[in-house]
Amino acid sequence: MVLLFPEQVYPHTEEQQLSFPLLDMLKANMEYKEEDYASYIQQYNLPEKFRSFVKKNIGEIMSSKVNNILNGHIDCTSFSEDMVCRAFISNYLGEKKLQEWEQLIIKMIILDGIAEEKKRTDFWYKLSKNFDASKAFSEKLDKLFGLTPNFNAAIKMKNMAESLKYNSITQLLDAVPGDTYKQYKISNSVELDQVNKIYELGTHDRQLSPKFAQAMNILAADIKEEEIINIYGIDANYYYLTESLCWPILKEIVEEKLMADPEQVNDRMRELSLKLPVDSDIQIAIRFIEQSALYYARVHTTTEDHTEEPKTKRPRISVLQEKSMSFRMGQNWRKL
Repeated sequence: MVLLFPEQVYPHTEEQQLSFPLLDMLKANMEYKEEDYASYIQQYNLPEKFRSFVKKNIGEIMSSKVNNILNGHIDCTSFSEDMVCRAFISNYLGEKKLQEWEQLIIKMIILDGIAEEKKRTDFWYKLSKNFDASKAFSEKLDKLFGLTPNFNAAIKMKNMAESLKYNSITQLLDAVPGDTYKQYKISNSVELDQVNKIYELGTHDRQLSPKFAQAMNILAADIKEEEIINIYGIDANYYYLTESLCWPILKEIVEEKLMADPEQVNDRMRELSLKLPVDSDIQIAIRFIEQSALYYARVHTTTEDHTEEPKTKRPRISVLQEKSMSFRMGQNWRKL
């Protein structure tokens, strides 16, 4: 049986639906929709609040690539504009699966940092032409970093990369007047947790981490670790460490503290080691300084009857330290 309702009889508003005598039959059965967007809304029983969004984006939503990305994610309870916009951006990046915002931001940093120009230009052109997707992206960055991308700039993700690097290092520290990067400071703990998720994924994912590190080195090069150390010192409680941040710290520790307070140096080396990747080259330097600190700690506890022995051996440690570091780290050790 087919029921036809003239336009003037069809219940469009909630008030009209409440007084419509055949509402139960209308809701219980599929209704023919001539427009694609209306059919899509009916197919997934989407709330009326999404009508305008779906109508505006139905062509892209129904495209084979986006449809495949959204497949299995859409029903009347899970559908959201945010999810669909992530699907659009995932598609622009060439992904076949729906990406979370953390993944998208990392891949956009990689894209802006090291991708070939054509690929980068094509992506940003597509994103800028989709009002809802670019709006969702801008709002997400504003919520996380307090920044919005300039779609007219050649490199859109530079400020985000700089903020990510700065906050990953200094988030446990209170900003001081001499900090020239403090405009990037994020104080909200919820936002910091989300920023940390981005950084951790970028640095720990086996497929992403090499490209992410390379892109961050390029885009965030203006956030200089030496400047941060000059402001906050080597003993500051930095949250994450980069190798570039760690080398100046090691340099000052070796020059100022290794012989004076070897036990503290040993504790500091263990702390630094835990904040760096286990396969990092700088771990070799840290382990050597640990061994040197152990030696000097034994020297400090030697009885007075043996005070002459350490004095004769101390120069040998300095020579061994220099040769070993120079051999393993090359020019990096010369910085120390």
